Amino acid sequence: MIFWNFGIDKISFINFFIKISFFFVLLSLLLNAVITPMAQDKARSFIRSSDLDFFESILKPKKFVDVVKNLTIYFEKKKEKENFKVIFLNIK
Repeated sequence: MIFWNFGIDKISFINFFIKISFFFVLLSLLLNAVITPMAQDKARSFIRSSDLDFFESILKPKKFVDVVKNLTIYFEKKKEKENFKVIFLNIK
């Protein structure tokens, strides 16, 4: 009622909201179809090409680690530049 009292008719009011809605639909499609997959691919390629070892940073001695589905890892200790001592793997 306020808009119509100031001289804005119903058709222009509805057209304004349709244009704004169309803009947000296009923006959402652009983000979901183009930008997000490219960003995820770039992040994954960065992780693949890095020389960091993420798996060993997850493992802690005397703790059960189950970050991978259907796999539980437990070990007593790990010495510098040596293998794990007393390791337990449970695969479901």
